[in-house]
Amino acid sequence: TLAPRVGANLERFIGKPNTREVRDMIEAVVSTEIINSQLVYDPTVTCIQLSAEEVFLTVEFPSVEDRGREVIVTAELDLKTGNVSARSAING
Repeated sequence: TLAPRVGANLERFIGKPNTREVRDMIEAVVSTEIINSQLVYDPTVTCIQLSAEEVFLTVEFPSVEDRGREVIVTAELDLKTGNVSARSAING
């Protein structure tokens, strides 16, 4: 797997063009995987173009421990090489 800790089988997007359609598919796949895993409640997934080959993903969801806080997970995915870097933060 490309990055097992990231999940969602993102390797299926390696070699794909960085188009709005592909970014929409990435958002849908990540959102579906998160919802199916039942790990978080009400995620918002956004995928934007960083460069011709890189996308930036954000996943936002309420903290399970404190609904007043929001968890934000970000990742950069290189559609050419498959490199992924991910970070997380808590707001609130």
